[in-house]
Amino acid sequence: MRIAGAVRLGVPTVVLAAVAACASADEPPLAEGTEARASSYEAPADAPTFCSRLASLSELRRLPLSIGTLAAGKDVESRTQVSGVVAELRGVLAVVRSEDGHDGLVTALDGLVRALGQVGDGPLPERVRVAVTAGLEQVDVQAQPTCGFPS
Repeated sequence: MRIAGAVRLGVPTVVLAAVAACASADEPPLAEGTEARASSYEAPADAPTFCSRLASLSELRRLPLSIGTLAAGKDVESRTQVSGVVAELRGVLAVVRSEDGHDGLVTALDGLVRALGQVGDGPLPERVRVAVTAGLEQVDVQAQPTCGFPS
């Protein structure tokens, strides 16, 4: 399944759209068109440092393909990639915690890390896919106003 126009979306939004589209284990997702162009993101002058860090997460951009692959069945490589996302998100979380006034984003990132921690080698249970999708949505809701990711 293709996710049309995803390259115009912010990092959390593109991943959210791709993961949400991976509801069917009958059809494996296509990676084409799902990678955000985060390298073109330039944080607003007054944006906290975590915005650029969140936009540059290399493993996060590969998450839609990994989640889609795991939704279809067992895949240890995809599970390893999800572990990489968790490590990157923990790094961002440490930066967000060090800056005052972002409690909502801390909570959202904590929830996303917990949801991704439930991902096994596959197949991915619906409840875990829903938890990951909800976690990504919350990160997007909390980060977007501060970071101004492209939409």
